[in-house]
Amino acid sequence: MAVLPFSVIGDEQNTAYLAEGVADSLSAKLSALKNVYLAPASAVAAAAKEQDPQKLAHALGVKLLFRGSVTPGANDSIQITVNLDDTANQGRSLLHQNFSGVRKDLLTLEDQIFNKLVDTLAIKQSNEELARSTQRPTEDIRAYELYLKGRNVWRGARTAKDLDSAIDLFSQAIKLDSRFPLAYTGLADSYRRLWDQNKQDDVSIQKALGAALQAQTLGDNLPEVHFALGSIYTSTGKTEQAIAELQRALELAPNSDEALRRLGTAYLKTGRQAQSLA
Repeated sequence: MAVLPFSVIGDEQNTAYLAEGVADSLSAKLSALKNVYLAPASAVAAAAKEQDPQKLAHALGVKLLFRGSVTPGANDSIQITVNLDDTANQGRSLLHQNFSGVRKDLLTLEDQIFNKLVDTLAIKQSNEELARSTQRPTEDIRAYELYLKGRNVWRGARTAKDLDSAIDLFSQAIKLDSRFPLAYTGLADSYRRLWDQNKQDDVSIQKALGAALQAQTLGDNLPEVHFALGSIYTSTGKTEQAIAELQRALELAPNSDEALRRLGTAYLKTGRQAQSLA
């Protein structure tokens, strides 16, 4: 399956981060399923301009295309429309459904969409997969929206000022929910990138490690936690620890392109070229 970028119908300026966040959340949930191969997000982004569904699916090596749109309405209402098409079967639509609520229902809507996808594809989840897919990162929707905004800024960050803006959003999320592990991973990733820009700034890498360890205390079963720790250890030369963390991430998200790439980088740092290439 390929999860294509979700579009926004209406107020794009104030809704784009939601559309991106919903697609990312669903991708993360799908990556944790052993029976699903998910096209890498980087490959999808590069190929998404292709308008012909058959050519797009062929380019990505998938059969199923999953796409959606987010439509904001009055009084904080929101509608998410999703489509799942089988390109191997004349583009037959397997799913077309609207999910409606208000912004504070966003996590519930994400759960509903994921469960509908699993039912449509007749995927039988293991008990462990079921437990992980029903776990919520936070119950505070305001904190969750700040986290999504932070990730939106972090992805497009080019300068230290951009990263400072992302750090501010993640910090605001933590003020609202001090037990929100994903917000700490956002802090960790942001401080690590600040350190990447200025290797003399030891304070940033210490803050990155502190945030990642706090995230681990709160959510050791989240692959994002081990992504953050693994990348920090890779950057600071603690490659054996990095490999251990990223192997754990891959256990939690066996179809994660992110886990595979980061683990490959860690292997390369130790000179294990064959394992890195594999």
